[in-house]
Amino acid sequence: MGNLKLYCSLVTFEAMKKALVLFIFITNQFVCSNNKDTLKTHEPEARIKVICYERIIFNPKGTWRTDQNLLGNFQMIHWLRLEAGIRFGEQPSAWNAYTHYKLELQSRWFYNTFRTIARLSNDVINAPLPTYRKTNEIFVTEIKHALSKSFYIMAGGGYVVSFQENNNNNILPTNSGVQNNYPVYKISLKYIYKKSEIEMTYGSYDVFNPYLYNKPFVQALGMYNVSDKCKLQGYFRYQYNKTFDVPENYFISLGAIFRL
Repeated sequence: MGNLKLYCSLVTFEAMKKALVLFIFITNQFVCSNNKDTLKTHEPEARIKVICYERIIFNPKGTWRTDQNLLGNFQMIHWLRLEAGIRFGEQPSAWNAYTHYKLELQSRWFYNTFRTIARLSNDVINAPLPTYRKTNEIFVTEIKHALSKSFYIMAGGGYVVSFQENNNNNILPTNSGVQNNYPVYKISLKYIYKKSEIEMTYGSYDVFNPYLYNKPFVQALGMYNVSDKCKLQGYFRYQYNKTFDVPENYFISLGAIFRL
């Protein structure tokens, strides 16, 4: 009886050892395959990034405007970044048509999967009349997932608290005037090939200002890595009004991202 118990114990021990070896092997294969898939889509964060780009915006009525955008993205601590940006806009009839600025806190990508964003942006509109200022408080959560070595998908959703005060072009944020709160969303698919990236996006928020949820956009963006320190980018965006066949605005943008 004692020999039988000893034999059973040895068999059980051998089975557990084989199961443990098998578990370690499968786990290692899973981790390695995930690392291979996410290696190209995970770009190490620079301590400082500078983003600058020019946009031209026109609509079906034939009116157009242009603006210059400058942003700085800074690592504050290992899990938190600050992004500050300013935008100057012009129209043919008014070369100080609008000024936008923002302050944004970005968490790091936890587990290379999700992050949160809190943004305060302020718009001062001088033309066309009437003048007004609008303050947007935006709270968003974004998630991303590698589909393969070259593809990954990103989705985001959140909420906007907005205040608009007419006939006032004070540059400071406001919590007065007409309040309008609404959800925002975005989904993107990115393809990476060597030094190039192509990203298709559908959504209602971007770098500066949110759009109403029923006036979203579709966008095709391209990037090219000139070097480890510089990346060129450009996009075409189509924004529609409630239904896809009713255009609201068209956007063309060219710019660069510098890693310092």
